[in-house]
Amino acid sequence: MFYNQQNRCGCGCRRNTTSTRPVVNCEAMTYAVQPECATTPLDVKLVASTNCAMPCEFITYTLTITNNCTSALTNPILNFELGDSLCYRRDSLTVDGTVKENVICLKNLQLDTIEPGATVTITLDARIMTNERYILSHAELDYSIACCCSTKCLRTISNGSLVQVCQCCGCQSGTTPTTPEAPANN
Repeated sequence: MFYNQQNRCGCGCRRNTTSTRPVVNCEAMTYAVQPECATTPLDVKLVASTNCAMPCEFITYTLTITNNCTSALTNPILNFELGDSLCYRRDSLTVDGTVKENVICLKNLQLDTIEPGATVTITLDARIMTNERYILSHAELDYSIACCCSTKCLRTISNGSLVQVCQCCGCQSGTTPTTPEAPANN
């Protein structure tokens, strides 16, 4: 299922030829890696199990990739950008419910071809390691697609998944912090 490649996207073009940051409004974006490429109707959505967590707590991320194209996505290569505040829990990565063993790095993970109309669900666990105010994570999917008798190489970047880190207010598992009730006067 996975094959690690060194700094190459699915169809052999060079990486980092366009911007790869998630946009501010947290919407998924498709970037053309080669100038003649066109965008595709691909949905890549990243969701965290909570929106508020404490240091040392685990978060489960779910990435859903839906191919709304009329062509298959070939050579899809996945990169997770969890940032320096999160530590991936080894062997917690699943693809459509199947645990993928010996995945120690979340870079250059090659997926199987994604057929038209198919949805792939990927989950992983990560632990909050620092007291950052918030953590913004996203995923990038590089792939090639047949279009007009030629193969195009594209990159789709998921929405940004934001988790607030709270070290003092007691937020737990996505709940909203509450204030203690005042004692009743007798």
